[in-house]
Amino acid sequence: TKPDQPSGMFSTKGFLDVESRTLEVSHLSPSPEERWAITIEQLNKISQEVEQMGAKYVMAIHPDQFQINDTLRSELEQTYHLDLTNYNIKLPQQFLLNYCHSKNITCLDLLPAFESASSKKSLYAFRDIHYGTEGNKLASETIFNFLQEKNLLQK
Repeated sequence: TKPDQPSGMFSTKGFLDVESRTLEVSHLSPSPEERWAITIEQLNKISQEVEQMGAKYVMAIHPDQFQINDTLRSELEQTYHLDLTNYNIKLPQQFLLNYCHSKNITCLDLLPAFESASSKKSLYAFRDIHYGTEGNKLASETIFNFLQEKNLLQK
């Protein structure tokens, strides 16, 4: 680590390994329906549990760094010799938004807010899969505003 650069949670290689595995959720083959069958079962169970408790299930879809960081995507492509034409980086959001729509679940996709802010702010912690201070602030404000818009906050 250089003196002016914070240490990250992962080494550069470790971070790229994690992100390359995470990028696989955006691969076009096999279909998300096939790959995410267990996830959908779990989401259905969560939805049923929430309904049985008399609460409203609301989903927030959080973006991954590779979805908003062109430099990271290029680094992944070069390091792992990937053909990014075999990926749709918005596939997780598209799939989950369609799922929520089909189940009448209120859903917030945070990707547009993160795309909009990514050129102005560092949203993720350095070499880390988690949001940094600015990312946490953006996510919390966006979620709060969404819940307020949908009248889902208790007064």
